[in-house]
Amino acid sequence: MIKKYIYNILSILIFSFLLTACDVIFPESIFSFFYTFNSKAEVDEPIKFENRSTGAKTYLWDFGDGTTSTLENPTHSYKEKGQYTVALISINNRRKEPYTAKVEIYSKIPKSKIEIGSFDFHINSSLKLKAINEQNDKFKWEVKSEKENLSSNLKEFQINLTQPGRYFISLETSNERGTNLVKDTLIIFSTNIKPGFSYYEENGLKIIAKTGFAKEIKYQEL
Repeated sequence: MIKKYIYNILSILIFSFLLTACDVIFPESIFSFFYTFNSKAEVDEPIKFENRSTGAKTYLWDFGDGTTSTLENPTHSYKEKGQYTVALISINNRRKEPYTAKVEIYSKIPKSKIEIGSFDFHINSSLKLKAINEQNDKFKWEVKSEKENLSSNLKEFQINLTQPGRYFISLETSNERGTNLVKDTLIIFSTNIKPGFSYYEENGLKIIAKTGFAKEIKYQEL
């Protein structure tokens, strides 16, 4: 009886030893790999990472910009242009297998619009122009009339228009991807517009209409 007990204990120990030896000699197979169709993308453009790893149970992604994910097939976008190294670590019960690849992020093609701040539409009023643009592009403002020609290379442009008349505003933005040009027009009057009235043009006529009234009910031609 004792011999049989000792034999069983030895058998269990030998079997456990063999299992451990197999784990060392023949570890659980794992392969880590991913790809993406748009490894060159714009800022804020979503990039979908296709995980092709095998033998893994969990995953840890590092996108190279300080953000991570544990999803199997994550989607990620970048806020700044540059080159990033993306790392995937595939994990099972006994092993961790890394894989890395690079993605290149470019600035967006320039696309801007002009924002005109609150303005009284008469001479010597302060006019604030602002480029609505998400990228750190180069800016070129031009504000022209028959008697004035003003320019700036700043994102925001504050000026005083000293002469009445029609002003043509142009904003050119550019970066390494290209150039974008937008335009606008202002009419500047020699006197104040009365409170409660606003300016618009209709069929070539310069009109000041009482705010809140339909155009056909109350308006006056200048």
